[in-house]
Amino acid sequence: MKKETSNIESLVSNLTGYVESRIELAKLQVGEQAAWVLSRALISIVLIFLFGLFFLFATIALGYFLNAVLNSVYLGFVIIAGFYLLIIVLIAALRAKIINTIMNWFYEIMETMEEETNE
Repeated sequence: MKKETSNIESLVSNLTGYVESRIELAKLQVGEQAAWVLSRALISIVLIFLFGLFFLFATIALGYFLNAVLNSVYLGFVIIAGFYLLIIVLIAALRAKIINTIMNWFYEIMETMEEETNE
């Protein structure tokens, strides 16, 4: 009887260790996924910010160039503002399709991340 109790205690101890190891592994995997998402988000934010600065200065330069070509103080900037207004109207009209595309892209990223974790 004592041997059976010892075996049961050993089995319970091994099972407890296994469960604790699985919990620790799950925590590490979640931490790894969070770090991956955070690093991707941070890099994306920096790139978007730098692209925004580039775009801003390129737009200003284009406005001054159009002003020089058109011999006007403001007409180049008005043309650029009209172009941006057209883009805003197009985005507003296609809003649902754009949102669905972004959501699908996000789901693909999550699936890729899950596949990389499972490997």
